[in-house]
Amino acid sequence: MIRRATDADLPALRAIQQASLDEPWPDLLATTADGPLILVAEDPEPVGYLVAIPGEAETYLAELAVTPAARRKGYATELLEALRERTAGRVELTVQESDDGARAFYDSHGFTVAERLEDYYKSGDGLLLVSESGE
Repeated sequence: MIRRATDADLPALRAIQQASLDEPWPDLLATTADGPLILVAEDPEPVGYLVAIPGEAETYLAELAVTPAARRKGYATELLEALRERTAGRVELTVQESDDGARAFYDSHGFTVAERLEDYYKSGDGLLLVSESGE
């Protein structure tokens, strides 16, 4: 099930963030009030989440994470589809250029490389990926 996050979810989401991301952004999971859109995948406990910042013409997908034990079970796809249902226009995100798994996932969901971002991450270059609405 995909739903909006509540403040009660934040400790579990921070644990997923730390277990799943090489360069987490802890401030994204500070509060659910007046902040970015945070969606949770649960089964029945939270197993993944995404953080998105909707705009008028595009939405920036800041983080998408699934706990290692729940990967390859469709949760990331469900979260991405739920985001597309709740927002309009283009979706943008960045990935590490060297992260072949993330790149393959987003490629399979219609994202294309828009720009190479030198030294974007502590560990190296990034890629700006984009997907138009409905893809």
